[in-house]
Amino acid sequence: LGMYAVLGNHDYAVYSYGELFRNMARSVGEAATPERKLSALTAEAGELGKLAWDIYRNERLRFAAVPNDTEELIRLLSIYNVTLLHNRAVPLPEHPPIWLAGVDDLVEGEPDLARTFADIPDDAGVILLTHNPDLAYVAPARRVALALAGHTHGGQVVLPWLGAVHTQGTVLSRQHPAGYFDDLPGGGQMIVS
Repeated sequence: LGMYAVLGNHDYAVYSYGELFRNMARSVGEAATPERKLSALTAEAGELGKLAWDIYRNERLRFAAVPNDTEELIRLLSIYNVTLLHNRAVPLPEHPPIWLAGVDDLVEGEPDLARTFADIPDDAGVILLTHNPDLAYVAPARRVALALAGHTHGGQVVLPWLGAVHTQGTVLSRQHPAGYFDDLPGGGQMIVS
């Protein structure tokens, strides 16, 4: 079969939550007068409130990010004969009616499902590799028999009765941020690690 990969948001960037809080502290610390310190503290508290609200609403979050050397990662994958499916699809060598499609990351990349599916025959079975499971619910993905995704980290922090504190997605529920799904458009199935 071979080895295939798609890029995820962490392949493009390293997120720095510490940097977020250091910037907030710096903003308050650099204020010249007590009034400006209070004003800066109020503004930063507002930003934390917005962050908390976004987490509560399960919105996609953007933090301070440091770019990764994505080109080096791609070079290393090629050394080990890993085929990067970057908005493209390939027929599986020993199973020509089955195509493997890979789409770029929804958060840091430039996903293009139309381009990804352009060469796939209408009667072909499609397995979709996507870092973010939200993309499996978008219109062109109706042709997908099976989607394999990640991104939610299983919710990482799961609380009783609430479920996952945050899934970094907008489609999957807090109570079911990973596992098996059989509700894709067009009747497809998905496994989220």
